[in-house]
Amino acid sequence: MPRTLDLPHDYKARIRAALGYTELKLPEVADALGVSQPTLARMYTDKDGHKPPSLSDLEKLAKITGLPKAFFTADFTHMGKLPAAATIQVAATAHARTRTQAAAARKRLARTPPETS
Repeated sequence: MPRTLDLPHDYKARIRAALGYTELKLPEVADALGVSQPTLARMYTDKDGHKPPSLSDLEKLAKITGLPKAFFTADFTHMGKLPAAATIQVAATAHARTRTQAAAARKRLARTPPETS
């Protein structure tokens, strides 16, 4: 049975952001995760009542997008306590790194066959 974890309240927004920044197509991501597109969509839509993604799904999503697992699971509430310049620098660095990692993620997806259960 997949392990569950306490996710931050904005985990769905983080998944949407990761998918947007990597510029990967949803069918590519769903195939790489080994889920259907509707299942993938349920991971990040704002409808209540959907089961949150498992830790395994988030680990796979982190690998696919090139982002650290902590992007999806960490509590960032302390970010508001950082000076504005530091917050902007963190965001700018993450954005630049994500763009580079997006290209690498697309290459990995092209080389990696979908997982089979």
